[in-house]
Amino acid sequence: MDVKQIQNDIISEFSALGDWMVKLQHLVRLGQQHKVDRENLCIDANAVRGCQSNAWISAKLEAGRLYFQADSDSLIIRGLIVLLLRVINGQLPESVANTDLFFLKESGLADRLSPSRSNGLGMIIEEVKAAARKLNEIR
Repeated sequence: MDVKQIQNDIISEFSALGDWMVKLQHLVRLGQQHKVDRENLCIDANAVRGCQSNAWISAKLEAGRLYFQADSDSLIIRGLIVLLLRVINGQLPESVANTDLFFLKESGLADRLSPSRSNGLGMIIEEVKAAARKLNEIR
């Protein structure tokens, strides 16, 4: 699916939820449902530096497409990670490296994040784009 369409779907999903508390509950629920192999993901080599909460990310290239695993010990950041992974997983590296992740702002999520959470999410996005650029060169 196209990156823009996935982002528009997320915007629609959150627009339908109404007020901020319902959106926040949905985000936390997404974080609670997120399953990863923490034993292999949550290691120092995958740590995202500069986050107030702990966050980890890894990337791999399969059949020319990028697949990420990511996690955080913050349920809100973990919920945002779920949305981010929905947008970028299975995409071409150059698409991920160059995409405008507009769903965060247009869904209203970016406006509601504390400065520390916003900074942490920014660091995760930087790691994603750096991995995409690196894996695009390998391809």
